[in-house]
Amino acid sequence: MDIVDFLHLVAPGKEEELREHLERKAIGQDGAVREGWMWLALGDALYSGNYYDRARVCYRIAYEDTADGMDEARARAIAGIGNTLLMEMDYLGARDAYLDAVALAREENLNVVLAEILISLADVERGLGQLADAEQSSRLALTLNLRQGRAAGLQRATVGLSTLSIYLDSSGELELARSLLNWASSQLMEASADLDTASAAENLAAARRQLTNSKRE
Repeated sequence: MDIVDFLHLVAPGKEEELREHLERKAIGQDGAVREGWMWLALGDALYSGNYYDRARVCYRIAYEDTADGMDEARARAIAGIGNTLLMEMDYLGARDAYLDAVALAREENLNVVLAEILISLADVERGLGQLADAEQSSRLALTLNLRQGRAAGLQRATVGLSTLSIYLDSSGELELARSLLNWASSQLMEASADLDTASAAENLAAARRQLTNSKRE
């Protein structure tokens, strides 16, 4: 399907305007427009507008149309599919998509992409009750976001990790919850002085205050 034809379906009368906007987002370092990245950008726009089924179509086309050597777009497209499935409460489908995206990101050493996707994977695993997997994904997500110096990713990672610790506490795993928060705090203390970790540290502190024994004291 040509992207203009699809734009006619989702935004009749604004096809050329939107195409120009998408082209600007899809220009590579060589100045050429990358078709797969245009579909990816359109998928992101539709996802933000809560059009999950249409976004999923775009992500699938982005994956199929992305040329060899553009594995970042492929990984992001698979993760985008996972995001749409998650919003539709298909946790198993979302988990499988995230796992595929993680596998591709690892294979191609896409560490920034991997750092992002692992946060979403951990959230889904927690929702499915796969707490050991969620803990592993959460730890790796925090480690990678610290290593990459990604403040926004660090914020998301600590929110997810804090939620997991509270969930563990409610499941009778108070000591494991404490251990996880203590480990995360120690990681933040070792972060580069140039990286703003204040919000992330506050996320962990807030979670610690909600643990069972802390609430009783």
